[in-house]
Amino acid sequence: MTRYLKNPSHKLSKDEQEDILTKVQAVLNDRHFKPIFASGSRAEVSIAGMVEGRLASGQVDRVAVTDEEVLIIDYKSNRGVPENISGAPPAYIKQLRLYAKLLGEVYQGKKIRAALLWTETGSLMEVPNENLK
Repeated sequence: MTRYLKNPSHKLSKDEQEDILTKVQAVLNDRHFKPIFASGSRAEVSIAGMVEGRLASGQVDRVAVTDEEVLIIDYKSNRGVPENISGAPPAYIKQLRLYAKLLGEVYQGKKIRAALLWTETGSLMEVPNENLK
C-alpha cells in the first residue's frame, strides 16, 4: 500500500499519503466489519433475482459470508459525508435494502448486515437492520 501511495504519478504529498494510509488501515481494522476484507470475501459481486414481484439486479462492492451472517459494503465517494445514517441519501439506503433482500434469499437464515464505506473519511456507517427490510 505504501509503495502504491508513493508512486510519483499520484502526486500525493507525504502528509496526503499518511492520511490515506491511516484511513485505509482504520477501515481494514474495524472489528465490526473485519470479515469483509478477510480471505474468502468477494469484490464486485453481481446479483439478480425477484424482489417484491419485480426483477432486480445490482453489483455489490464487497460481500463476505460467515457462519452467522452476510456482510455487505457499498463504497461511496461523496465529499460531504453525513454525520449519521439519517443523513445518508435515501437512494443509498434503498440500494442496500435491495442487495439485502436479494442476498437474504440466497442465504436464508443468516443475518444480513450492510454498511456504507465513505472513502472520503475512511469510515464505515452501518445501516440499521430495520432500514434493510
